[in-house]
Amino acid sequence: MSAYRSAFPPSRWSASCSVPQSQLVNRTNVCSAGKFLDSIVVYEERLFLKRFKGKHFPIFCGWMVGDGFGGVVVREDHSKITKHDSTIIPARVVRENASLGAAYAIEDET
Repeated sequence: MSAYRSAFPPSRWSASCSVPQSQLVNRTNVCSAGKFLDSIVVYEERLFLKRFKGKHFPIFCGWMVGDGFGGVVVREDHSKITKHDSTIIPARVVRENASLGAAYAIEDET
């Protein structure tokens, strides 16, 4: 049984995120719905994202496994605020001379 009342566990996920009008070029307020479960205020650095093909604001999300590169995905949203339900586009990074091994093996042959 969950210790929280929503379908998703508590986390930031851009809930209650806003960009003050004074920091916006076109003076249009940008905000997302949601409510934090506590009173902690999180300040983040403002990045000016470019709209791709007039539709989406993409960001690249990478992660590490131990001391090495783990992977990367592209997240896109119609809004300037990337949310938990934003589109995820997987990416595959292949190093030169790296064996893909089991990635292309037939299941019975491994």
